Formats: sequence, C-alpha cells, structure tokens
Amino acid sequence: MRLSTVLTAVPALAAAVLLGAGQAPARSAPPTDSFTFVVGTVMYPPNVVHGADRRQHLAYELQLLNTGFVKVGLDRVDTIDPASGAVLASRQGAELTTLVKRPEGGDYDGTLGPGLTAIVVLDVALPDTARPPRSLLHRVTISYDDSQMPPGLVAAKTYTTAGSPVLRDAPVVISPPLRGAGWIAANGCCATRTDHRGGAIPVNGQLRLPERYANDFIQLGADRRLFTGPQDSLSSYGYYGARVYSVADGTVVAAHDGEPEQIPPGFPPPFDPTTAPGNWLVIDIGDGHYVLYAHLQQHSAMVHLGDHVRSHQPIAKLGNTGSSSAPHLHFQVMDAPSPSASNGLPYEFDRFASQGTVTDEAALFAGEPTPVGPALAGQHTRQLPLNLQVVDLP
Repeated sequence: MRLSTVLTAVPALAAAVLLGAGQAPARSAPPTDSFTFVVGTVMYPPNVVHGADRRQHLAYELQLLNTGFVKVGLDRVDTIDPASGAVLASRQGAELTTLVKRPEGGDYDGTLGPGLTAIVVLDVALPDTARPPRSLLHRVTISYDDSQMPPGLVAAKTYTTAGSPVLRDAPVVISPPLRGAGWIAANGCCATRTDHRGGAIPVNGQLRLPERYANDFIQLGADRRLFTGPQDSLSSYGYYGARVYSVADGTVVAAHDGEPEQIPPGFPPPFDPTTAPGNWLVIDIGDGHYVLYAHLQQHSAMVHLGDHVRSHQPIAKLGNTGSSSAPHLHFQVMDAPSPSASNGLPYEFDRFASQGTVTDEAALFAGEPTPVGPALAGQHTRQLPLNLQVVDLP
C-alpha cells in the first residue's frame, strides 16, 4: 500500500472505531436564530492613536437603532476582541448614558423608543505596548417590558452585533498649531462625549464625524484665568489674536473669509456648513490628510488658495468668528478638504509639555482662577493631547 493511501485510510479508520461500523458521522446542529430589536453599526472603523496618558486609544462611534415596536433600555455595551473573546471595554448604567447622543434630538434617559437611534461614543484604551486587536465586536444588553410583547414573541436581550476591522494606518505626526504656555485642549479626545466627540453632522446625505480628534485651543493667563476684564470684550482674552502656524508642509486647498467677530459669551445664530467655522483655512499635508484651522480673525490669513506653505510658517491669527462663543482655535485633521463632509483622522504632536489637566470647567469658563491637577503632566513625544489637558507648545 502506498504511503498516501495509508495516510488517507488512518482518519477514516479512526472515525469508524469511534462511531461504530456503519454509523454516519454526527452533524453539528444549525445555529439558533433570534429576534434582536436593537441593531448596531460601527460608523467608521477605528484607528490607533497614542494619547498623552501613554496609552493607545481606539476612538469610534457605535450607532444603535431600535427596530422594535416597544421602548427598550440600553443597559450595557461591551467591546470584544473576537479573536480572543476578551472584553476590551465595558460601559453600563449612568456611565453609558453620558456617552449617548440622540441624533433625533432631545435628552437621552437610558431608553430608546421605537425607531430611535443612539450614537454611543466609545474608547478602547490599551497599554502602550499592547498589540491592538485586528477587529472588534460588540455585545449589547437591552431590557424591555415583557408584558408589551405579543404572546409567544421573544427577542434576545443579550447578543453580539456591529463587527468592525481596526485600521492599521499610523497617525500623522505634526507640529503644534500654536506657541506658548497654558493652552487647553478643550472638547478633546477620547473617552468623554464632548461637542466634538459626539459631533455627528448630517451633511450631503450622510452622517459624518469630522471632529472626532478635534481640539478647541484656549489659553490661561499667568493668573490661570481664561479672561481678565469684561467677559463680553475680546480684549479681555489675552490670547485673542495669537499667531496660528502651519503644522506641516502643504498646500492651501480651501479657505473662507469675511465673517465678523462674535461677542462672547453669547451663543451665535445658526450657520451653514461654510460659515459655521467662521473664517477658516484647509491645508493639504499629503497622504490623504487635510488640516482645518477655524474661527480665525477676519482678514488675518497670511496665505491664500493655492499657496504652498512650510511647517512652522505663520498663516493667520486666532479669532472668534462663526459658531464661537469665546476666542479659540478649532483644529482638526480629516480625510477630505471639507470642514464638515469628512471623517476625522488621528494625529500626534511631535513634542509638547504639560502642566496637568483642568479639574473645574465651571471655574475655567467663569473666568475664575482655574485649578489644574497633576494628571498627564510632564514631557510628551508623538502623542495626542487629551481632553482638558493644559499644554505648553514649543
């Protein structure tokens, strides 16, 4: 008998011994299907960014839709590595409620009515040396009033949904857009639902998330106050008019000017996608990365459409135009030259120092001396400043 015949015969012989002569091999049972009222989608696959907390972050959004005919409670969301089965992050109860945005409007109270949607802001924080997962899966736990169900109809209350790959593109490394000490990365990444992290924008027939990694840079004075003097006077903000710098070599590919300065702290009137960022510049820095500098001073741009710019080159002045209630620089990196019709991309500053993190936002925006705790203090290289971190920019 040839060797190949022997190798073929061995497993067949083993099967005959185990099953008994003439007995057919057992077949696995087909999977059991279940009704699942809430279905999920990861809106954009996440990518790894290195945060100033010396951890790797996967910042992304999970869209959940209640397709059922009864109100459901959204009780828990677990992020799972499907390769190992490990739970990478878990959100439930009050913590989960604070991470949810209702795109239909209105407050979220932990429940979703029939046909309503929840956008859950999620962040998986991994040790800096850990190997990121190749994909993610989500286990949701919901609740509903069983008495509202027709007799015999049962829908699962814990199940998996919303698989997504994890992208392998390295974040772009750039220089900071401002200079000096005491800048605060307000509305920043990654684990808290801020105006940026929850900023799903319906534009051109899609929900886009251009502000996922955006920061609103404001600056503390030497007395650790945001402003000194009347709150409604731009001259009370010592950093108003600060120079804004190009973060990399590139080309100006979009721009808008002519919007007037707003009076703080009043909430500006509605804007369209072009005027909401006030006066702004978009610079193409290559490899599909576009940088937005928004709320610039009127007529302060030092570069114009089509100009080639160099890293560290002054390009404009910080202002308070468009949808802005206090002077600040809105800064983001995105995958298209539109401030709104784009997806936010991760970035890391080549270097910066930190004094710590603001611990009292109410004091900050009231113009009172702002307490700064020690979290995230120190020197940082190739990292993303995190929400409310106070940074010194070279």
